[in-house]
Amino acid sequence: MRTFFILLSRELRAYFQSIVAYIVIAAVSLLHGIIFLRSVKDLKSEGASLSLNHVMLLNIPFWLIFILIVPLITMRLFSEEQKLGTMEPLLTAPVQTWQMVFSKYFAALIFYLILYLPCMFYMLYFERVTNESAVGSIAALGSPSFYGGYAMIFLIGTFFVAIGCLASALTSNQIIAAVISFTILLIYFLLGYVRLLASDLPPITIEFLEYISPIEHMRNYASGLFDTRPLVYYLSFATLTLALTHQVLDYRKWKV
Repeated sequence: MRTFFILLSRELRAYFQSIVAYIVIAAVSLLHGIIFLRSVKDLKSEGASLSLNHVMLLNIPFWLIFILIVPLITMRLFSEEQKLGTMEPLLTAPVQTWQMVFSKYFAALIFYLILYLPCMFYMLYFERVTNESAVGSIAALGSPSFYGGYAMIFLIGTFFVAIGCLASALTSNQIIAAVISFTILLIYFLLGYVRLLASDLPPITIEFLEYISPIEHMRNYASGLFDTRPLVYYLSFATLTLALTHQVLDYRKWKV
């Protein structure tokens, strides 16, 4: 475990020693702030009965940022190592492949979670200013929708970041890695809207699309409806994707 934590600290330093990381954090926080203000205005003008947290997390621009963030923070994980020629020494060092995979994965996941911390503070600030509890259009810290929404952000992130890791392991070009992961995530996200565009689908197909749709999972959790199936779903597929990443790196290791 000591080797794993050394590698994890190395990856985290690689993030925060670059000015790009702070630019990404500032840009994402600004965009989330704009979406937050827009959600508040929508609630004020339309008088919606849903919580502010629910409205914000189901906003299409929020999801577009979500899909763009993961390729940006994962594209360099393995691609940069291959480009700089440090992958071979790392693979032949007394470091197990799983330690390298999990250190890079958890470093990216930690950075991903840091990007979404300001969203939580927006809700806390809103509650403080309005001095209201989580009723009607008010989103408060203690509401199930608050915990559910951000629990789903974490769960979806575990799977999405794993896909980014796999894409980065497949190529030495960071741009190609970003395009691969973005394309996969976009297609996966759009599958949730297929049932809305095609109403003549068989019931079993509609049920399947609802089961895999991240937007449906977010809608349920942001409404305070907790279900263990998305928990098993995302963690299982994240584990499977990381196992594939491990196999890709092991293949390269035996070629070295």
